Amino acid sequence: MSNSAPLLAFGQVMHRRLAPRGHRFAYPVFYALLPMHRLDDWAAGYGRAFAVNRAGLLSLRFADYGRRDGSDPRSWVRELLAAHGLAAATAGGALWLQTFPRMVGYVFNPVSFWYCFDPAGALRAVVCEVSNTFGERHNYLAARPDHGPIAPGETLAATKVFHVSPFFPVSGGYRFRFHFPAVAGDGAGEGRWLSRIEYFDAAAPADGDAATATAASVAVADAAADPGATADRLHAALSGQARPLSQGLALSAFLRYPAQTLGVMARIHWHALQLWLKGVPFFKKPLPPPTETTR
Repeated sequence: MSNSAPLLAFGQVMHRRLAPRGHRFAYPVFYALLPMHRLDDWAAGYGRAFAVNRAGLLSLRFADYGRRDGSDPRSWVRELLAAHGLAAATAGGALWLQTFPRMVGYVFNPVSFWYCFDPAGALRAVVCEVSNTFGERHNYLAARPDHGPIAPGETLAATKVFHVSPFFPVSGGYRFRFHFPAVAGDGAGEGRWLSRIEYFDAAAPADGDAATATAASVAVADAAADPGATADRLHAALSGQARPLSQGLALSAFLRYPAQTLGVMARIHWHALQLWLKGVPFFKKPLPPPTETTR
């Protein structure tokens, strides 16, 4: 895992709502796959085509991740893993960030994924940084209950506690599945990456009731393990074929998708209008969860 190079992946984002009204869209996109454990080796290697913490055609800014105060988000990820008992499993392992980069200074990331590997190259956790259009953020930590290696495509679960869409309640749970190529050797990681999230109905925790919240988390985990016993509401996926980053590839991505970052926000509101016109029930935004991370 130690000789990895940054990548750009070209593919699509897909959302399919199953209930209470059907609605589907898919758009071509590109995104970055960045070996943050090797950041110091490549950060200055792409000029203004792909810049780190400075202006560029495409760029990565520390202020967009973690504490959002400009501090190094890698230390934030390590602290989060330690708080959940995953420090030993991931110590010395690779840390990959899957994200939309800024384009001429602007970005909105509905979700960014931090892939946390162990020194042997096995995936142990994925930190999902979720943002909504109200300027709020929450993290879901996807990991096995026993902290063991995560196989490609393995189902992981979390209780939904954060408001994202006004057309779904803050209840139920998520299934996460991640497919990734072997990430080893110089310039490796090339190949197909897929992040899949399924939202389903399950028991909702009561506000301020820790026992009920714990019971709901157990119910969500049980439901995630038995998809036939749940009512799926939404399937979402981000897929792409990854290629080594170069100045030429960064320029090509910008010219091919010049309005991608602005388009993310525009499409969110466009599809919200379509859902409203279809008569999908609207849910008022609740207060954000009291904790920053859920697993």
